[in-house]
Amino acid sequence: MTTPNFADGNGNDINVNQNVIITDNTDPETPTLADLTDQCSVTATAPTTTDNCAGTVTGTTSDPTEYTEQGTYTITWNFADGNGNSINVNQNVIINDNTNPETPTLANLIDQCSITAIASTTTDNCAGTVTGTTSDPTEYTEQGTYVITWNFADGNGNSINVNQNVIINDNTNPEAPTLADLTDQCSVTATAPTTTDNCAGTITATTSDPTEYTEQGTYTITWNFADGNGNSINVNQNVIIEDITDPTESNDNCSDFSIANDFNGLSTLENTEFPIGLTTVVWTITDIANNETQCSFDVQVNAFVGIETLQQKGISIYPNPTNGNVNFEFANNNIQKITISDMTGKTIVEKDNIQQNEMIDLSSFENGIYIIKIQTDNEIFTTKIVKE
Repeated sequence: MTTPNFADGNGNDINVNQNVIITDNTDPETPTLADLTDQCSVTATAPTTTDNCAGTVTGTTSDPTEYTEQGTYTITWNFADGNGNSINVNQNVIINDNTNPETPTLANLIDQCSITAIASTTTDNCAGTVTGTTSDPTEYTEQGTYVITWNFADGNGNSINVNQNVIINDNTNPEAPTLADLTDQCSVTATAPTTTDNCAGTITATTSDPTEYTEQGTYTITWNFADGNGNSINVNQNVIIEDITDPTESNDNCSDFSIANDFNGLSTLENTEFPIGLTTVVWTITDIANNETQCSFDVQVNAFVGIETLQQKGISIYPNPTNGNVNFEFANNNIQKITISDMTGKTIVEKDNIQQNEMIDLSSFENGIYIIKIQTDNEIFTTKIVKE
């Protein structure tokens, strides 16, 4: 309230009261709030408006002002002029990511044996780094070309599919082994050799050639080493069978030999008659490699004498036939040697230092006819005895 003074200039005045009333009943102006839009996130800044009395008025709100999730939101801003007048104005917040992740260039995955694929990544405007996922296999061990389809999703409904090639192509041959010669004098049985391969590991060779050899000579086995992926090599191995060992008189290192004598050209002297006198028989043993060994023995054939002739010389031999023991009695002690041979000429008993009475046991020998040769100082007597 104010009290103005009214004076007339002549000393007369009056005071009259006048009321002053200030009443603000006008709301702040209603602003038009533009939508806040972004693909990833929004942080809202308080808007302002004007008021007839307060001038600039800044909005306040109890709603959040930061938004990171996809969607549409509403912030209610309150504009108050401080005189009891206020308005509420809504502002829309729209977060809408409609941008796909970047399309990466995926290099081919190449190996000769196997591949385990690792998920690739790309970048996204909102999600940052995005790792691909796939429903395809990620491990490959078989030869061939395959395609992995990777999906890159940003979590906001945007995704892309990108193909990646997987190529397994083994073009490396197995290692070529050095195969030692297989040598023996009699026979060889070859065992399949092995080698290594970059993918298959250990490989055992196969061959269509024989693996057993018993004949003298030099042979070649061609071994094939295949890795199962279309790569293979052939490697030769020599087989050498060379018998350089002479046979013995009764055996050969390779157990395959022939025997013949130079008297009848046969392998036996059975039922052979020798002429009277000394005959040297040479036996030749020949093996499959034509290695030879020779041995010889002498056959002394004297005219056979009968019992009466021997008795005239003071020599008695009994019993004849015999089933074991043969007794020798000599009237004159001038006997140097007694030799008993079979019909092939092989000596089975030879005895020196003869006593006046001797006994020789034939029980361990086969039944048959044997030749007895009695050598004195100046004569040789030959007779037969029968072992039953």
